[in-house]
Order: sequence, then structure tokens, then C-alpha cells
Amino acid sequence: MSAPMAANESSRLPGQQRGGPAGGFVADLVSGPSYGITQIPSNKEKRINVHFRIPFMTKWGQSIVVTGTGALLGNMNYAKGVALKCHHEKDALVWEALVCLPWQHYYKYRYAVVSYEDGQQVIEKEELLEHTLLLHEGLSHGDVVEVMDTWCDRSYPGSILSTSAFTKVIRQHKQIKSGGEAPQQQPAVGEAVVRFQVMDWMLEDGQVVSVTGSIPQLGMWQQDQMLLLTETDTPCWEGEIRVPYSTFAFTYKYAVNTRSQAASAAAAQAATAGRRVRQPSGSPASPTPAPPAAAVNGPAVLNGQLGRLGITANGPVSSSSSIMPAGAAALGPGRPGPGSGIPQEAAAGSPAAYVAAMPPSPPQQQQQSGPGGITAIMRNATSTLLEIGEPRVCSLPLAGAASMGAPAVVVRHDGFVRRDRLWRGAGLALPVFSARTFQSVGNGEFLDLLPVVDLADTSGMRLIQVLPVNDTCVYNMWWDSYPYSSLSVHALHPQYIALRAALDDLPGISMPADIAAEIEEARVKLDGPVVNYEATMATKLRLARRIFEAAGHKSLQTQEYREWFVASESWLVPYAAFCFLRDLFGTAEHWNWGVMATPTQELLERLTSPEQEWHNNIWCCYWLQYQLHRQLKQVSEYAASRRVVLKGDLPIGVDKRSVDTWMEPHLFRMDKSTGSPPDFFDPNGQNWGFPTYNWEAMEEDGYAWWKRRLGHLSQYFHAYRIDHILGFCRIWEIPGNCATGLLGYFRPSIPLTVKELESRGMTGADTLTRLTEPYVTKALLNKLFGPQLAAEVAARYFIEGEGPGGFRFRPEYFSEKALWDLKARPNSPDWLLEEVAITRKGLLTLRQNLLIIRDPDNPERLYPRFALTSSTSYKELPDAGWKAALSQLHDDYFYRRQDALWRSHALKTLPALMAASDMLICGEDLGFVPACLPPVMQELGLIGLRIQRMPSNISTAPACGAFCHCRTYLH
Repeated sequence: MSAPMAANESSRLPGQQRGGPAGGFVADLVSGPSYGITQIPSNKEKRINVHFRIPFMTKWGQSIVVTGTGALLGNMNYAKGVALKCHHEKDALVWEALVCLPWQHYYKYRYAVVSYEDGQQVIEKEELLEHTLLLHEGLSHGDVVEVMDTWCDRSYPGSILSTSAFTKVIRQHKQIKSGGEAPQQQPAVGEAVVRFQVMDWMLEDGQVVSVTGSIPQLGMWQQDQMLLLTETDTPCWEGEIRVPYSTFAFTYKYAVNTRSQAASAAAAQAATAGRRVRQPSGSPASPTPAPPAAAVNGPAVLNGQLGRLGITANGPVSSSSSIMPAGAAALGPGRPGPGSGIPQEAAAGSPAAYVAAMPPSPPQQQQQSGPGGITAIMRNATSTLLEIGEPRVCSLPLAGAASMGAPAVVVRHDGFVRRDRLWRGAGLALPVFSARTFQSVGNGEFLDLLPVVDLADTSGMRLIQVLPVNDTCVYNMWWDSYPYSSLSVHALHPQYIALRAALDDLPGISMPADIAAEIEEARVKLDGPVVNYEATMATKLRLARRIFEAAGHKSLQTQEYREWFVASESWLVPYAAFCFLRDLFGTAEHWNWGVMATPTQELLERLTSPEQEWHNNIWCCYWLQYQLHRQLKQVSEYAASRRVVLKGDLPIGVDKRSVDTWMEPHLFRMDKSTGSPPDFFDPNGQNWGFPTYNWEAMEEDGYAWWKRRLGHLSQYFHAYRIDHILGFCRIWEIPGNCATGLLGYFRPSIPLTVKELESRGMTGADTLTRLTEPYVTKALLNKLFGPQLAAEVAARYFIEGEGPGGFRFRPEYFSEKALWDLKARPNSPDWLLEEVAITRKGLLTLRQNLLIIRDPDNPERLYPRFALTSSTSYKELPDAGWKAALSQLHDDYFYRRQDALWRSHALKTLPALMAASDMLICGEDLGFVPACLPPVMQELGLIGLRIQRMPSNISTAPACGAFCHCRTYLH
């Protein structure tokens, strides 16, 4: 076949086999209409065989499904998608499927790992990104497109650069491109088009991605001969070459090139023009031929077009080189070889002879290549960063056990450029109330963060982290200064309002002079060395009400307020009603509000109606939240303009006495509390008092509460810290009648059972009584209280002659809370106060002296008490076999049997949070960390927290600091 015919795909009849080492098609692998040898199908009738391949190491019972646009790929429905089959290739498990698809310009598709339970498909993991498969115009009916994909998820550390903290703040200067296309080569007989696609979120201005490799089309590993890729959809870079079948397999790597400003502009100009330098058909060692137009005009035209771009057909532009070296010895890796379609005498001769001898390009290629038909090669790179790791390999694989025809197109979706260094930055962390300025009234306010942003930007810091800023006004006293006990997950705390700016949204209206004087007086009075929370709150609420009544109410008539109210009404109205009822009843314990303990839409409308005599209270509450919103939004936008990320804090729980538990009690386990198990810092554990989440109910509505919460948070922050991320694997749940955290257990968890105990030899009628009730003996009473006080304690708090040790707590003193509340009468003498403290401490020790905890909701579920081997009850067990069994069951419950369950739970809950916004997420993964959490965080691309004085073995990408909010600060 002549050279022009070899380059002209239109000369190949439909169904004609491509030559190549892989052999012919297996007829039963594909399906489609049958055409006669003279019948040429239209594009609508043309069918292409797409061979999907993706390496992924699944677990037993898992499989992979691909779904995409079009009925044959399931219309993006995994249940109707194509199931892949797997085989081993050395250490890799490769999943593949051969699908015959009607030709169209492109298909969208994605993969998922699935399993099946009771015949129902369960999606266990999805890819991060959606793939796009472009089908070339030049493909013929029956052609094969080989697609080698790489599983892409958030486990790649650089994926955090796709969050809004980077795209909208730190790297906002980096232009986001979409909808671009890399110029296409067209298939030819004896060759395959190889399409490269790779992603990189870490590129800076002036950086581009190129590919180099072991074949001439990729520059033979020469830095100045790399193939420059085209940025199509940020962060994707793509490019194509044509490769003879005889050249496979070859190796390659991606590189990041940093260019001078002039070279960057030139490359952009070249990309706009669509110019490409094509490789000649069949050439193993030559640059691609130019189209006939270039041959007619000669090398001077090529020099004129390319020299200005730093690009030539066969080498860099320099003072010592022309478009092609004069002698064969000077050609090096760019020299045309036998089979290239170029006479050897022309290749060794003048540049004019070389250009004139190039075979003409097919019309389709001229149309696709753009003006000049020229492919850009990387030039003028001031530095090159080659990706790490072994070179990638591009080969022609087989379809399982059966061979296919040689592919017309090989698509390499290679995931991310492999880098050895990730983005690093510095920031600062401080509570908003600590950011006090000379204008602050009592504590730091939202607007006081503006100079903090300037400080961060000037010193090169890119992030400011604050503590939670939600309203915590539960008790209307200093307890409310604790920022992690939210009254509402939406409302902002009134302490952060800058009163001086409360009328800034009303043009032409200034602060009344008398109120301005009161604000100044309060500023001076409250400017002490520490925050006086109660005085500050009382002053600010009083002055805010005065400002509202004087002029602030006019804000409620503005268009900006109306738009904000419509967007916020779903949480704002319940919040205002709750605050009114809290003040009316004198308590936030909404279960004590009688008929108003159960809110309805009708009740909310009546409470907030303008017809009510207290409507000004409701409107003032609206206005105050609006002003807080405006001021925090102003700070957020200003910080973003200075490329400083504002990072919020997401508390793990909400207060029992909150708007959220009042409005949606079914989402919470109100008779339980959250906390943490005992550790080095507290041998009794911690009881935070927050209700635990009813995850089953939350899952039923698609975690809507979390999505609303995080969507609201994203108005102000581009990153947030998840407080106690361990709680999304499991939470330390404590019965509601406990005061400490020692008698808790994990939820969810796999409990112990009676059968387990019996299988370990713990049998008998009194076994459960001995294990599950407090072990109290006369000797223990004497040891804890002394002989004289012990008799009094025994008579008052115990029933003698019952219980495993001879004493059982009286029902009214059985709970930890009842014992915790033991107090001496006011004005009691010191000796009595001391005696009551000793009594309380000793009784709590005895109440905790048990080995097994029964689940309050299901007594058949049993949990080992944390650190049970340290208890007196354990030490006085007469049976050594029981001791060994209980110790083993304790360690198994806390350290082994739960990992799969906790991993599954985390992979349900955390992705729901991630899908709610595009904020950067950092998990506070300190404390009693389960073994499953680090892999889950790495898999989901979540940043961990590293504190210098709290060593950690977790390997997730970290945010590092010398201390955290619950540790002493450095001075």
C-alpha cells in the first residue's frame, strides 16, 4: 500500500481488520448490525467496540460496574450499568468489559464498587470524577477503542486543592478552564492513536503539563522534545499521538514544565490557533509531516510560523540550529527512518527536500489539526519536574482470555501527576472573642477579624481558624461562654456583633449620639484583662435593642434583608420562637414547656405573628441575626479577597436544650449523652451532656439536617474542622442517668452476648448478677470510708444482705447522677462539707465497680466496662478462667471486633458531610482513635490534625500545630 493510502483511513472498507500483533476480533464479543462489504454505515449506524479496563483491588464479594450516558451503559444508573469481569495481571487485579456502542462524539461514564445483599445492589464506593470518552470522527464501523482507566478518588492528597479553600481563595488567581478540547489525530491503518489524559490541581501560573517517553513521538526522554498537553477541563490535560503497532509497548512519564512569561503567552497563542506538529505515518524516529500547504510554501514559512512560538518541526529554535539539521548525524532521535514514507535521500538532505518529500495529510486530519496542521512540542521550559515513580507502560492488552483486533485508539486515563511534594501553607488559630481591638466592646467581634486578615496576609499566612461562632445562650449565664454547646446550629452568637456598625446597611443614617456615647462608655468599662461574659452579653443585648428601636428596624424594609429572610426563614423563625419561650419560661428545657414542648407550624406562626404584643421581640431577634450575618459575611469576603481562608469549627454535638432538638427530636437520642472513654487525662472519661445522634433516622432522609447545617456554614467559611471526627465512626454513648463517662459504651458496636459468656465458662444462675451489678462488700466500705463512716453509709445508701457482695444500692441512689447531686446544706461547717465530698466520691467508686454494662434499651446486649481489669470486682473474682475470659472479651470489644462496622458507618456518614459543600475539611482525630479511622480519612481525602505534644501514628495529610483548643497554650 502506498504511503498516501496508508495515511488515508477513508480507503479502508468498513469492517476491514487492522494489522497488528493482537490478531482479529472474536465475533461473539460484540454485537451490532451486519453490513455488506460495499455498504458504508453512516455515523448513526456506525458502532464502536469500547474495551473498558481499570485496575482495582476489590475485596471478596465486591465487583465493579461502569455506567454512562446512553441506554447501553445504563443512563448513569449503576443498577442498569455494565458489570466488569476481572483477571490478574501480575500483582494487579484488572476489571474489564467490551461494550459495542453506537458512534457519537463523546460518552460520559463512571465506575463504582458494588456488592449484593439479598439480590439488591449496594454501592460501596464511587469514583471522584466523571470520565469523558471522545470518539474520533475517523473511526470506522467495528473499530476498537482501548480505554485504560485509573481509579480516581479523594485519596490522592492533591485532591484537596479542588475544594473552595483553594479554588475560591488561595488559588483564585488560577484560571479555571472548561469545555476545551485537545486537537485530535485520526486513526490510520497500521497505527493507533494514543490519547493521554492526566490531572493536576497543583499547577501554578506559567506551568503546563507535558509527556515524555521512549518513542520519538514523545521525544525519546529529551526535555526539549516533550509533547505539550492541552488543558481541557481544569485540572485535566490531554494530548494525542499516532503510534505504529510495531512500536508498542513503550514507556512514558508526565512532567510539569515552568515556562517564562513569553513562552506561556506563545503557547496560549498556539493553542488558540489549534496548531500541531504531527508525526509521519509509520515513522519510528521522525517528526510528523506537515500538510501540503506547508510543503508548497517551504521551510521559510514554517520557520516564520513556529520560530516566534519557540517551536520547530525538529528541534528548538536557537542561533545554531535551523528547522532541520543538515547532516544525518545531526538528526539524532528526530531522524526519519525506514518505513516513514520519506525518501532517505531527502531525510539526509536539505530542509526544503525534507519538507517537499512529506506525504500529504488526509483531509480529515487537515480539518482537525487546524491552521498549519502543527502539533506543539514543549520549548523554552525554564524548569522541568518529572513525576516520581517507575515509568508508565502503554501496551496493547488482550481482552481476557480472547484476543481482539488491534485498537484504532488507545485512551490512557492516568489519574494524577505523581508528585513527591504537596502544597504547604501556614495559618493561625484563635477564638473570635480573643481578637480584641481598641473598638471592641467586651470581647472580640466579627469585624475585629479584619485586621487579623491583614496580619495573616502580610506575614504570608493563608488561613485563620476560629472556634465555633454559633449561639450558645442556653442558661443565660457564664456557662454559655463554652462555644461547643450550640443552642442553634444556624444562629450566630450575639456577643460577636460590632454595635458600632449595626446601622451600616442603612445609607444616610448614623448612630444616634446618645447610643454612640453609651457604646463608648461600655467599651471602656468592659476593657478588662479577661472577658466578663455575663456583663458583656447583658450590655450588648440592651444596646442592640436600643439601636433596633431607634433606627435598626428600618433594615427590615430593605431588599437585601428580605432576600436574606427568605433564604433563612426555615431556621430563623423557629430560633426566634425558641428564644422567646426560653425567656418566657426562664429555662431552655423545652420538655418542661407543657403544650409548647411539641412545636407545630401553627404554633410557630402564632408565636411569631405581627399581631402578637411581643412581636418587637421577634423582629429584634431577626434583625440581630441579620446584622451578625452581614458582618461575618463581610469578613469572609474580605479574607477571600486577600487570599486568606476563613476556617470554621463544627461541634460534634448540640445541646439538649436547643432549637434543633426541639424541632426535630426524632434525630436525637435524648435519653443518652455523648462523651469520651477514660484516658490519661481523665480516668473517669468525659460526659459532655449532648444527646447522641439517631443515625438511622438521619439516613432515612438523606442526612438532610447535616446538609442544611453545612450549607449554612459555607456562606462564611471555605474550610472547617470537624470536632471529634471519631464520632462519625462511633460515639461513646452514656446512659442519661450517668454523671461521668466511665459507664459508657460505643455506638454502634457489636456487643457481647450471654452465649459468649457461657461459651467461656461463665455459667450459673447468679453469673449475670455478679458481672453486671456493683460489687460492694463490707471490706470495701471500711476501706473507702473508715469503720465509723462506713456503717452510716451502709445504712443510708445500701440494702444489706443483697447484691453480689452483700450490699445493693437503694433504688433512689442507684444512678450516678443521684450520687453526684449529693451536697451539704448551705452554710454547713467545713468538716461536713469534707465528709459529704468523701462520701460522694466513695459512692461513685462503688457504683462503677462492675464488669459488664447492660444496654438500657436492650438488656440482652452486654458491654464490658472500660478498663475492667483495674476494678476491685475483677480482682476479687475467685475463678482465674473468668478473669482470663473477661480480659480477652474486653480487648476484643474495644480493639478488634468493631473495625469493619465502624469503617462501614464512617463511609456512610462522612461522605454525606462532604457532599453538602465544597469546603476543605479537617478532622480532629485525637484521643482514642480506632484503627479503621486513618484509612477511612485517607480514602476520603480528609486532613487530620497533628499536635506536637500529642504524638500520633496516623498518616493522613495533616494540619499541624503546637497545641489545640483543649490544651494549655504556649507562652
